[in-house]
Amino acid sequence: MQDQLPPSTERYHLNPRVLCRAVEDEAVLLDLDAGQYYGLNSVGYRVWALLVDGHGVASICDTISCEFEVSADAVRPDVDAFIDTLRSRRLLLSGSSAYATR
Repeated sequence: MQDQLPPSTERYHLNPRVLCRAVEDEAVLLDLDAGQYYGLNSVGYRVWALLVDGHGVASICDTISCEFEVSADAVRPDVDAFIDTLRSRRLLLSGSSAYATR
């Protein structure tokens, strides 16, 4: 059994069945399989964009901390919760599940 990477170094992959459309500094996600739309505010969209660019959680927290002028420690629980929500809805995939089918 493979050891899981610590959350700060784990890399994520976008579900290829999810479309993203930017609307100013926010975004709308569409899960093609579920037919569900999700709205992202400016912070959520920035986290999504960083995930698209391949950033890990620690890097995302540092970036959000700098751009939104909050401490990285304060950002971390919110980023973790957001990523957990994306993963639970299969909008974001991690590790070996990145290419797994439903």
